[in-house]
Amino acid sequence: MAVAVAKKRVRSWDIAEYLRKDIRRNSLAPDTPIMSTRHLANHFKASLVTANRALNTLADEGVLYRVQGSGSFVKGKDKLNRRLVIGLIQSVLNQERNGFYAAFGISIDSCLEELREKYCDVRYFSYQNLAEQRFPKTAFAGLDGLIVSSSCLDDKTVPMLENFPGPITIYGNEYQVDLPFNQALPDLEWGFRETFRRLDKSKANGIITLSARHANAVAREKYFIRTALKAGFNRADIEEVEVKLAEDDNGRIGGYNATKNILDRCHGKLLFITSDFVAFGVIDGLREAGIEPGRDLQLVSYDNLESSNMRPFGEPILTSIDHPKAEISRRAVDMTIDAVRNNDNCQHIVRVPTHLEIRKTGLC
Repeated sequence: MAVAVAKKRVRSWDIAEYLRKDIRRNSLAPDTPIMSTRHLANHFKASLVTANRALNTLADEGVLYRVQGSGSFVKGKDKLNRRLVIGLIQSVLNQERNGFYAAFGISIDSCLEELREKYCDVRYFSYQNLAEQRFPKTAFAGLDGLIVSSSCLDDKTVPMLENFPGPITIYGNEYQVDLPFNQALPDLEWGFRETFRRLDKSKANGIITLSARHANAVAREKYFIRTALKAGFNRADIEEVEVKLAEDDNGRIGGYNATKNILDRCHGKLLFITSDFVAFGVIDGLREAGIEPGRDLQLVSYDNLESSNMRPFGEPILTSIDHPKAEISRRAVDMTIDAVRNNDNCQHIVRVPTHLEIRKTGLC
């Protein structure tokens, strides 16, 4: 009787371990080419996917670097073993301001946490540092890469950044900027498409958007309106209302004041507000007039600050599109480190999906 012999399946880990030992055993010099994905697959009688995963594992570990169209190569020991030094450039904001941590601190902390997990050293710079005319060009000496908040980009800082020889990643912007840097962005359309999938159009006789006029708010409003048109609304059904922000107003006062201009025509509408801070003020104004979001109209906002323990109404009530701040920050760090370790001078754009969090103010 014939006995069937089970053949052991080759794992990507097996291939990666073989290559590790081969590099150490033969003391392969930096920049020595490694077998291609196809040659590895043939040698180990494995799939191309398995062989490619093994090479990616070693690239993530810093053992190899990969060059698209050329192959995989041994990385030098100095790059393999030493800690990377990453510069983090942020605006200096008033941390005592209400809602600072929910709006900005989560992004900063997530950057720092990911850098620590990747065993990187961090050097801090503020926008004020860069904007000073006496900022020395040598201040960036010894840095392997830079992670820059989009709020620090202007005519004063961009020329200095463009002269930096290493990889730069921007985060905090919600639209693609025309600069030759890596960018980590939220994918706004995911949350907006979800909003209109959940919306009962028979209960929305039109749309009113309320937005401040800073760049990110304008981007949110633009994408929301575009998604509304795709969902079947006519442009005449959509009214745009500007929210004016005074100094030191995080948006709640501006939202409250803007609400006075729509009280006579907001019943039965879908209200989209480009910031939870503004939405908090809008709800204040509506309730003062006896109008209850979720009952008399549907209200959707952007940020999902209530998930970060901001509870202006005692409990989370605001239907809001979640801005994935922590994940965007982690992706910004990972892109920067990967670009350093792989000698990658290509621009990469990563978009992290947003999603809708439904609560009492709408789409229940």
